[in-house]
Amino acid sequence: MHYGSKIRPLIQKSCEPSISKLKDVSKQEHVYVMVDGSMLLTREESWKEVMLGRVFKESGVVQLRNNWHFIQSLHKTA
Repeated sequence: MHYGSKIRPLIQKSCEPSISKLKDVSKQEHVYVMVDGSMLLTREESWKEVMLGRVFKESGVVQLRNNWHFIQSLHKTA
């Protein structure tokens, strides 16, 4: 909980430019945001945190089989 409260403002600040570009998304369609992180051991600087995020619309998800889905397209923010 300690680290989460310290990093939350940094994450919100870095996401603001991307959120403003999502205005074209219909209010009837769901938008999904996925974020994950991991620690990576580097030779030069010991452990570093690596973060990855993705934003996609409900219409970009294709069902392949029961409980198997594929994200066909992502929302481009750049």
